[in-house]
Amino acid sequence: MTATQNKIVHGILAKRGLMDMKESIVRQFTQGRTSSSAEMTDEEAKHLINNFNNVSPAVKPIVNDALDKKRKQLFAMGYSIGEQPAFVKNWCETMGVGNDKRKFNDYSHSELIALVAKFKKVVEHRVSKVRE
Repeated sequence: MTATQNKIVHGILAKRGLMDMKESIVRQFTQGRTSSSAEMTDEEAKHLINNFNNVSPAVKPIVNDALDKKRKQLFAMGYSIGEQPAFVKNWCETMGVGNDKRKFNDYSHSELIALVAKFKKVVEHRVSKVRE
């Protein structure tokens, strides 16, 4: 892989909020040979870049599965305190991550991780209120 290709790969993943999943994505495109983008072959890098630029079905399952897992984790946490998914969605859209507030399904993987951490505090607060 060339240095330019490596920059492109990092740029694509950063733009989509997937840098925290880089190793698993690289592993998929190298058939498990490596998790380092710098160790990808020229052909592997071209395949990854083309797949992300074309948003082909070969890439969507990894991304969507990880995002769905985090969304489901938020819903499960909501259920644990007696709330419905609509409450969780509204809370996420209202609270946001940092200064960024988005529609629930528009959050990136790293943003969903941050929302899970924030929502854990809500759950802990509710649980402590019940115990009192």
